[in-house]
Amino acid sequence: MASVKADLTGVESIPVKKEEETGVLIPSLQGKKYKLQLTPNGLDRCSDTGIAFQVKRSTTVEYEVEYGSQYMKLVEEKKCELVGPLFNLKFDDNSVLCVHLPHYVNIKGENNSKIECGYFKDGKVNTKTPFKIESSSIVLKNPTPCCVGALWGSSFWRKNPVPFSAKVLLYASVLMPHKQESKEYKVHLYLIPAEKPELKKLDTLKAQSGFKLIDKPSDISRDVYENTDYTVTVEDPKAIIFPSVLNFKPNRDISQSSFVEITVAGSAEKICLSLKDKRKQLWKGELTKGDLKDLIDEMTSPAEEFPPGQDCNHHTTTIAGQPLSKETQK
Repeated sequence: MASVKADLTGVESIPVKKEEETGVLIPSLQGKKYKLQLTPNGLDRCSDTGIAFQVKRSTTVEYEVEYGSQYMKLVEEKKCELVGPLFNLKFDDNSVLCVHLPHYVNIKGENNSKIECGYFKDGKVNTKTPFKIESSSIVLKNPTPCCVGALWGSSFWRKNPVPFSAKVLLYASVLMPHKQESKEYKVHLYLIPAEKPELKKLDTLKAQSGFKLIDKPSDISRDVYENTDYTVTVEDPKAIIFPSVLNFKPNRDISQSSFVEITVAGSAEKICLSLKDKRKQLWKGELTKGDLKDLIDEMTSPAEEFPPGQDCNHHTTTIAGQPLSKETQK
């Protein structure tokens, strides 16, 4: 079905702020519901989800990131593809001048014209052309409260696979750090959309099982495609990689995203990783000797006293205020 042009009649003369003028706010969170209290001072972006609002007057906006199968079914029936997070928006009518919705598409050439906005309401989805398409978001002017998200238009979804922008996340842990003969490193590698929301949720989940986020360059050098297999390799021939192939699925809840686990002997001085498609390398990263030493230092506490009979290799510690426990499965 052809897209409907956005209706801009009656738009107020308040200028839409440019992306570089955006302020970042930390939302309150209750269950799945985010909340921001906004004033009409410019464009404010949520630090957890990437959505941004410019309001006409002081107001409160509420929103949830949706992953329900009922939405995906509507997208499939529309013969579109979801290319960004779905947000269920709640705010007073006529209080929001514009909303910037994150999208996952690698914008280049004319392919931005293929991005539409899907409006989900009353069991139906309608599409409209956004007021503006930016490198990482689409702009809607004078939005109404409903569930919205970026879609790859029905005219293009079969002919042109969506070129996604993606990045790699690395989480690492060390098992049996006090026993050299048993010590081993575990690295979890994720491939996710570059603008994926709710990364703090993943950080918390990994921390609870004893894994620390490793800060490394994460951007992928080439386009990534949905339902495509990507291979993880390690220079160490004795490393265990399971599974060796990672399938890119951009629209999963971040807490349910697939990952590859790499297990390396504790005698390793560095861990060199790469991600490849069928043709060439997309990403390369390295945990250096210093990275591994820092990991051990953070996962152990020499001054910690253990109750009688408790092995010092089985303990909890704290990183950034989060109680951690080692992940022993796998």
